[in-house]
Amino acid sequence: MAAKVIEPDVSFSRILEEASLKISIASDEIAASKIVRIVAESYPKGLLTVTKNGTELVQDAVSVNGFHIPNYVLKVNLTGSPTIPASFTEGATLTQSGGFSGTLLSADSTTLRFKAVTGTFSDTQNLGAPHTDASNRIAAGSISSH
Repeated sequence: MAAKVIEPDVSFSRILEEASLKISIASDEIAASKIVRIVAESYPKGLLTVTKNGTELVQDAVSVNGFHIPNYVLKVNLTGSPTIPASFTEGATLTQSGGFSGTLLSADSTTLRFKAVTGTFSDTQNLGAPHTDASNRIAAGSISSH
């Protein structure tokens, strides 16, 4: 699976198409066989100045020295340092049996952050991709709060 990046706009949106091709930007390439998921989204700009060694950085997601601040709408705290399944990468959809579904921003052994959610998250239900797959989930006992 691959895509072609067409011009990013001022809100950092990317238009991705042609899923059977590699991703190429200038001389950099990512082989189609190495792509797990393509995430297409926008990042709103804020009123913020960031400097590094006295130099002001550009607020965008494509410049070498650019930056952006990813938004998240839900933070889930984990307990006991559970093993995070390899599929828990940015853009993965995680579910619970009670109807919760969320798009993952980041995951580590202490915290999950979601950038979009539907339904109500429960601290007492397994969370996975999907929640019914025991090898691809975090057990409810490892979820401490949200």
